[in-house]
Amino acid sequence: ESPSGATFLAHMINGMEFVKASGAPTVFPETGVGYWVDDWYVAPGDVDLTFKALIGHGLNGFNFLEFAGGENPRGYGSQYYEWQAPVASDGTLRESYPVVRDIGRFTQAHGEQLLPAEKLYDIAIGSYAPYHALCGVTTKTAGLKNEISKCGEYTLQLGTLFLLGSVSYGIADLETSSVEDMVRWRQLWVVSYDFMGAEVQSKLVEYVERWGTSGHASGSAVSR
Repeated sequence: ESPSGATFLAHMINGMEFVKASGAPTVFPETGVGYWVDDWYVAPGDVDLTFKALIGHGLNGFNFLEFAGGENPRGYGSQYYEWQAPVASDGTLRESYPVVRDIGRFTQAHGEQLLPAEKLYDIAIGSYAPYHALCGVTTKTAGLKNEISKCGEYTLQLGTLFLLGSVSYGIADLETSSVEDMVRWRQLWVVSYDFMGAEVQSKLVEYVERWGTSGHASGSAVSR
Protein backbone atom coordinates (compact mmCIF):
# COMPACT_ATOMS: atom_id res chain seq x y z
CA GLU A 1 0.00 0.00 0.00
CA SER A 2 3.07 2.28 0.03
CA PRO A 3 6.29 2.74 -1.99
CA SER A 4 8.34 1.24 0.87
CA GLY A 5 5.98 -1.72 0.98
CA ALA A 6 6.32 -2.08 -2.78
CA THR A 7 10.13 -2.11 -2.45
CA PHE A 8 9.92 -4.89 0.14
CA LEU A 9 7.51 -6.82 -2.07
CA ALA A 10 9.73 -6.33 -5.13
CA HIS A 11 12.66 -7.70 -3.10
CA MET A 12 10.64 -10.85 -2.38
CA ILE A 13 9.47 -11.21 -5.99
CA ASN A 14 12.99 -10.68 -7.35
CA GLY A 15 14.27 -13.37 -5.02
CA MET A 16 11.50 -15.69 -6.17
CA GLU A 17 12.34 -15.01 -9.79
CA PHE A 18 16.01 -15.84 -9.19
CA VAL A 19 14.94 -19.18 -7.70
CA LYS A 20 12.65 -19.87 -10.65
CA ALA A 21 15.47 -19.11 -13.07
CA SER A 22 17.49 -21.91 -11.42
CA GLY A 23 14.68 -24.42 -12.03
CA ALA A 24 13.90 -24.93 -8.33
CA PRO A 25 10.39 -24.67 -6.85
CA THR A 26 9.55 -21.32 -5.29
CA VAL A 27 8.73 -21.89 -1.62
CA PHE A 28 8.89 -19.25 1.12
CA PRO A 29 9.10 -21.09 4.46
CA GLU A 30 8.68 -17.93 6.53
CA THR A 31 6.34 -15.49 4.79
CA GLY A 32 5.67 -12.67 7.20
CA VAL A 33 2.21 -11.57 8.27
CA GLY A 34 3.53 -9.24 10.97
CA TYR A 35 6.70 -7.75 12.37
CA TRP A 36 8.64 -8.55 15.51
CA VAL A 37 8.33 -5.05 16.95
CA ASP A 38 5.08 -3.14 17.18
CA ASP A 39 6.50 0.19 16.05
CA TRP A 40 6.40 -1.19 12.48
CA TYR A 41 2.77 -2.04 12.01
CA VAL A 42 1.86 -4.43 9.18
CA ALA A 43 -1.67 -3.57 8.04
CA PRO A 44 -4.07 -6.34 6.95
CA GLY A 45 -4.19 -4.73 3.52
CA ASP A 46 -0.41 -5.13 3.20
CA VAL A 47 -0.69 -8.82 4.10
CA ASP A 48 -3.47 -9.29 1.54
CA LEU A 49 -1.52 -7.47 -1.21
CA THR A 50 1.70 -9.35 -0.46
CA PHE A 51 0.22 -12.82 -0.73
CA LYS A 52 -1.90 -12.04 -3.77
CA ALA A 53 1.11 -10.56 -5.55
CA LEU A 54 3.40 -13.47 -4.61
CA ILE A 55 0.86 -16.07 -5.73
CA GLY A 56 0.25 -14.12 -8.93
CA HIS A 57 3.98 -14.06 -9.62
CA GLY A 58 4.26 -17.83 -9.26
CA LEU A 59 4.86 -18.69 -5.59
CA ASN A 60 4.51 -22.47 -5.15
CA GLY A 61 4.38 -22.77 -1.37
CA PHE A 62 4.48 -20.77 1.87
CA ASN A 63 3.67 -20.73 5.54
CA PHE A 64 2.77 -17.83 7.81
CA LEU A 65 5.34 -16.25 10.11
CA GLU A 66 3.89 -16.33 12.40
CA PHE A 67 0.32 -17.58 12.48
CA ALA A 68 -0.12 -17.81 16.27
CA GLY A 69 1.77 -16.14 19.09
CA GLY A 70 2.91 -18.02 22.15
CA GLU A 71 5.30 -18.45 25.03
CA ASN A 72 8.39 -20.68 24.94
CA PRO A 73 9.62 -22.75 27.89
CA ARG A 74 12.48 -21.07 29.71
CA GLY A 75 15.82 -21.67 28.05
CA TYR A 76 14.41 -21.88 24.51
CA GLY A 77 15.44 -18.57 23.00
CA SER A 78 13.09 -15.62 23.39
CA GLN A 79 10.33 -16.23 25.89
CA TYR A 80 7.55 -14.57 23.93
CA TYR A 81 6.81 -14.75 20.22
CA GLU A 82 3.98 -12.50 19.22
CA TRP A 83 5.05 -10.86 15.93
CA GLN A 84 1.59 -9.29 15.35
CA ALA A 85 0.35 -12.85 14.68
CA PRO A 86 -3.24 -13.20 13.42
CA VAL A 87 -3.92 -15.38 16.47
CA ALA A 88 -2.53 -13.73 19.61
CA SER A 89 -0.94 -15.75 22.40
CA ASP A 90 -4.11 -15.37 24.49
CA GLY A 91 -6.27 -16.67 21.62
CA THR A 92 -7.53 -13.27 20.53
CA LEU A 93 -8.06 -12.93 16.78
CA ARG A 94 -6.35 -9.85 15.40
CA GLU A 95 -7.64 -7.86 12.41
CA SER A 96 -5.29 -9.69 10.05
CA TYR A 97 -6.92 -13.04 10.84
CA PRO A 98 -9.74 -12.81 8.23
CA VAL A 99 -7.14 -12.02 5.54
CA VAL A 100 -4.98 -15.01 6.44
CA ARG A 101 -8.05 -17.24 6.72
CA ASP A 102 -9.23 -16.25 3.24
CA ILE A 103 -5.74 -16.81 1.76
CA GLY A 104 -5.74 -20.31 3.21
CA ARG A 105 -9.21 -21.04 1.83
CA PHE A 106 -8.23 -19.71 -1.58
CA THR A 107 -5.10 -21.86 -1.85
CA GLN A 108 -6.96 -24.94 -0.64
CA ALA A 109 -9.66 -24.41 -3.26
CA HIS A 110 -7.39 -23.55 -6.21
CA GLY A 111 -3.95 -24.90 -5.32
CA GLU A 112 -3.98 -27.71 -7.89
CA GLN A 113 -4.67 -25.21 -10.66
CA LEU A 114 -2.16 -22.66 -9.37
CA LEU A 115 0.87 -24.96 -8.96
CA PRO A 116 1.42 -25.77 -12.66
CA ALA A 117 0.49 -22.27 -13.84
CA GLU A 118 3.23 -20.18 -15.44
CA LYS A 119 3.46 -16.43 -15.14
CA LEU A 120 3.14 -14.57 -18.43
CA TYR A 121 5.52 -11.70 -19.05
CA ASP A 122 7.28 -10.05 -21.97
CA ILE A 123 9.67 -7.84 -19.98
CA ALA A 124 12.73 -9.30 -18.31
CA ILE A 125 15.49 -8.03 -16.01
CA GLY A 126 18.83 -9.59 -16.87
CA SER A 127 20.85 -11.32 -14.16
CA TYR A 128 24.60 -11.91 -14.46
CA ALA A 129 25.90 -14.38 -11.85
CA PRO A 130 29.52 -13.07 -11.61
CA TYR A 131 28.20 -9.76 -10.29
CA HIS A 132 26.28 -11.48 -7.50
CA ALA A 133 29.29 -13.63 -6.62
CA LEU A 134 31.48 -10.55 -6.21
CA CYS A 135 28.99 -8.97 -3.82
CA GLY A 136 30.35 -11.36 -1.20
CA VAL A 137 34.00 -10.32 -1.64
CA THR A 138 35.30 -8.52 1.45
CA THR A 139 39.11 -8.53 1.07
CA LYS A 140 41.25 -6.31 -1.13
CA THR A 141 38.45 -5.86 -3.63
CA ALA A 142 36.08 -4.33 -1.07
CA GLY A 143 35.80 -1.16 -3.14
CA LEU A 144 34.85 -3.21 -6.17
CA LYS A 145 32.34 -5.08 -4.03
CA ASN A 146 30.69 -1.81 -3.03
CA GLU A 147 30.41 -0.75 -6.65
CA ILE A 148 29.00 -4.08 -7.81
CA SER A 149 26.51 -4.23 -4.96
CA LYS A 150 24.82 -1.27 -6.66
CA CYS A 151 23.80 -3.63 -9.45
CA GLY A 152 21.59 -5.41 -6.96
CA GLU A 153 20.13 -2.08 -5.85
CA TYR A 154 19.35 -1.10 -9.44
CA THR A 155 17.73 -4.47 -10.10
CA LEU A 156 15.57 -4.02 -7.01
CA GLN A 157 14.65 -0.49 -8.06
CA LEU A 158 13.60 -1.72 -11.50
CA GLY A 159 11.49 -4.44 -9.92
CA THR A 160 9.87 -1.86 -7.64
CA LEU A 161 9.01 0.40 -10.57
CA PHE A 162 7.53 -2.47 -12.55
CA LEU A 163 5.53 -3.60 -9.53
CA LEU A 164 4.15 -0.11 -8.86
CA GLY A 165 3.22 0.11 -12.54
CA SER A 166 1.46 -3.29 -12.50
CA VAL A 167 3.96 -4.62 -15.03
CA SER A 168 4.54 -8.37 -15.07
CA TYR A 169 8.26 -9.11 -15.35
CA GLY A 170 10.72 -11.94 -14.97
CA ILE A 171 14.39 -12.41 -14.08
CA ALA A 172 16.54 -13.82 -16.89
CA ASP A 173 19.90 -15.55 -16.40
CA LEU A 174 22.02 -13.94 -19.12
CA GLU A 175 24.54 -16.78 -19.10
CA THR A 176 22.08 -19.64 -19.57
CA SER A 177 19.44 -17.86 -21.67
CA SER A 178 19.83 -18.30 -25.40
CA VAL A 179 19.14 -15.60 -27.94
CA GLU A 180 16.01 -17.54 -28.88
CA ASP A 181 14.87 -17.22 -25.26
CA MET A 182 15.64 -13.52 -25.28
CA VAL A 183 13.69 -12.65 -28.42
CA ARG A 184 10.51 -13.73 -26.63
CA TRP A 185 10.84 -10.63 -24.48
CA ARG A 186 9.66 -7.28 -25.78
CA GLN A 187 12.10 -5.55 -23.44
CA LEU A 188 15.22 -6.72 -21.64
CA TRP A 189 16.69 -4.52 -18.91
CA VAL A 190 20.32 -5.17 -18.04
CA VAL A 191 22.18 -3.66 -15.10
CA SER A 192 25.90 -3.92 -15.80
CA TYR A 193 29.32 -3.03 -14.51
CA ASP A 194 32.49 -2.31 -16.52
CA PHE A 195 33.09 -5.98 -17.29
CA MET A 196 30.95 -8.74 -18.77
CA GLY A 197 31.80 -11.95 -20.60
CA ALA A 198 32.14 -11.67 -24.36
CA GLU A 199 29.61 -14.44 -24.98
CA VAL A 200 26.94 -12.67 -22.96
CA GLN A 201 27.69 -9.35 -24.65
CA SER A 202 27.38 -11.00 -28.06
CA LYS A 203 23.99 -12.41 -27.14
CA LEU A 204 22.78 -9.00 -26.00
CA VAL A 205 23.95 -7.39 -29.24
CA GLU A 206 22.18 -10.05 -31.30
CA TYR A 207 19.04 -9.64 -29.20
CA VAL A 208 18.91 -5.91 -29.93
CA GLU A 209 19.64 -6.44 -33.60
CA ARG A 210 16.98 -9.11 -34.00
CA TRP A 211 14.18 -7.82 -31.89
CA GLY A 212 14.14 -5.96 -28.67
CA THR A 213 14.55 -2.69 -26.96
CA SER A 214 17.24 -2.94 -24.31
CA GLY A 215 17.29 -0.92 -21.14
CA HIS A 216 20.86 -0.56 -19.87
CA ALA A 217 21.96 0.85 -16.52
CA SER A 218 25.61 1.52 -15.77
CA GLY A 219 26.68 3.64 -12.84
CA SER A 220 23.93 6.19 -12.32
CA ALA A 221 22.88 6.49 -15.96
CA VAL A 222 19.92 4.71 -17.48
CA SER A 223 19.38 4.69 -21.21
CA ARG A 224 16.80 3.20 -23.51
